[in-house]
Amino acid sequence: MLVGEAQPGQLTTFDEKWKAAAAAAQPDPGQARALAEVPPGGEVLVVLGTWCGDSRREVSRFVKALELAGPVPFRVRWVGVDRKKQAPGLDARSLEIRYVPTFIVSRGGNEIGRVVESSPGGIEADLGALLREERRGVITARPAEASIP
Repeated sequence: MLVGEAQPGQLTTFDEKWKAAAAAAQPDPGQARALAEVPPGGEVLVVLGTWCGDSRREVSRFVKALELAGPVPFRVRWVGVDRKKQAPGLDARSLEIRYVPTFIVSRGGNEIGRVVESSPGGIEADLGALLREERRGVITARPAEASIP
């Protein structure tokens, strides 16, 4: 289990399941390239569990989307958590992390929105919409989670 700050290369090669997820990831190429065109200055905090199937699927797809996009005008921070959603240097309680993966998009220290557990429109499209501020709030395939901040 990887707990703490991480790099994309560590994640996509973490174990055989992560390698398989990385190989299978197929983001929409147009939506992926559009990530390079979002307004500069945003940040995406990716909170994930290396033990979690949803994290393997969504994070692998996002990593591949970033590769397709080339340089992007926003910062990405990757943090692995344990099964209690804890990691050094991460205040999971104040961030209200209940499910992983959780992708939190912010600008100027203010949260714009987040994608929780499963991205209904494809992680590259849903994060792009948040980074362009076309959408706000929670995006998830979990209908009961609409109340997450």
